[in-house]
Amino acid sequence: MSFIAGKLVTETLEYDGGRQVTVYIPPDPPQAFVFSGDGQLISQWGRVLEEAGAPSTMIVGVHRLADETLRLHEYSPGFNPERFAAHEKFFVEDVYRWVQSCFGFTLTTERTAVFGVSAG
Repeated sequence: MSFIAGKLVTETLEYDGGRQVTVYIPPDPPQAFVFSGDGQLISQWGRVLEEAGAPSTMIVGVHRLADETLRLHEYSPGFNPERFAAHEKFFVEDVYRWVQSCFGFTLTTERTAVFGVSAG
């Protein structure tokens, strides 16, 4: 088993009764940022980036709900527009601001991506 050179930080933010966010902080200052849904899975991929010799990338993973129906409502506006809008604001604005204030990195649109995994 290989070890991770960067570190993982998990924090619970105030959203929907408390939502965890796990951040992979690379060992070198990040050159790129990935914001991810399904964060309890994706943030662990920092080790893969390290082993691949990829540019230093911070992964910000917002944890998903266990209930697939509610998860779908957060990700798809057609089911529950209010829930989608609240989650969108949290993901795009609140988590972004938290990362900037907590970790002190300047995030640029040219080096920032959004990623997630399929619900099936």
